[in-house]
Amino acid sequence: MSRINQLLILISLCCLTSCDQDPPSFEEQIIQEVQANAAAGICDQIPKGSSIGEVHIGSIGPLEKTEFTLVKVDFDVTKGELIQHIFQKLVYSTEGELHILESMAGCRYVKPDQPNN
Repeated sequence: MSRINQLLILISLCCLTSCDQDPPSFEEQIIQEVQANAAAGICDQIPKGSSIGEVHIGSIGPLEKTEFTLVKVDFDVTKGELIQHIFQKLVYSTEGELHILESMAGCRYVKPDQPNN
């Protein structure tokens, strides 16, 4: 088999495996964002470099008189031998079918620039 054929097969396989994946559900996105952001040193009560585990979504609902969504979560924070159970509120905006994290209570969260679609 020629190099070009091998390359085309490899590209096709990569596209099929990566292009075929569904985006995460809103609940999965919430859990991923809590795990990625909470221990980044931006939250007053969570030490930087902590391990975030057991993320549970308490509720998801509209934030009164706004177009935002309020999400209540709780999770465990482990730093060394110290384990804390944290309750957190997150605020999301919606653009089409995208949910965008706007703020985390008690944290200095800065929303990353969103690509123009």
